[in-house]
Amino acid sequence: MQYDSSLDEDLVKQLCQICKLMDIDYTTGVTMESNDFYEEEGRLDGGLCAYKKEEQKSYLDKLYNQGVKNMQMGSSCFAAFCKRLNAKAAIVNVCLADRFEEDKYPLSAVKLELYEMMPCEVVVQLMRRQLKLE
Repeated sequence: MQYDSSLDEDLVKQLCQICKLMDIDYTTGVTMESNDFYEEEGRLDGGLCAYKKEEQKSYLDKLYNQGVKNMQMGSSCFAAFCKRLNAKAAIVNVCLADRFEEDKYPLSAVKLELYEMMPCEVVVQLMRRQLKLE
């Protein structure tokens, strides 16, 4: 079966406004669904790797030129589920590494925790706004 996994553009705009208010750098774009965390996402740090650095760069360049800003395993299922329920949905992520430079996350534990909480804080602010708690 195939289901529409498009997201709500108005909700995305609202989330962008919240990021601006919170002084958080953000971007919007296509989220590419993948079946695994390593090869399909163009990583070189997996247990098995069938390509070299040059091929990785070419692959990531191609995806970027097609509007891909993020890769996930499960976000399209979430989006399709919400669409079938007629529920507004958007995907909020944080970038931990510049994949054009490296596959690993070069962050301290403190910064990693801060970045991991950022999407939650943005969504909480959206909920506060929706519930008129501000």
